[in-house]
Amino acid sequence: MQDGEGLPDWLEVKIRKLTDELLRYCGPIFIVPSLESNEILDAGTYSLIDTGEKRLLVTCQHVWEKYEEEHDKDNNGNVLSEWNGCAEGLCGSI
Repeated sequence: MQDGEGLPDWLEVKIRKLTDELLRYCGPIFIVPSLESNEILDAGTYSLIDTGEKRLLVTCQHVWEKYEEEHDKDNNGNVLSEWNGCAEGLCGSI
């Protein structure tokens, strides 16, 4: 154990490796009014799922509902995600 507290070192190493592996398939997702905006209307997380037939991006219902609400207003909701340290539009205006 480190400094007499916390988890055993071997367990911390395993948790770190598992976390690094899982983070390849999930991350933060944001709904913004435009790609030029600094305003975040809603946020959550996403997971990438490969079913063998389709590749899916799965997120929480509140994130998708906010996207649809913004998109219905003016056909301009945008989905952003941080991918490997840089923010990029996943879908642009869908």
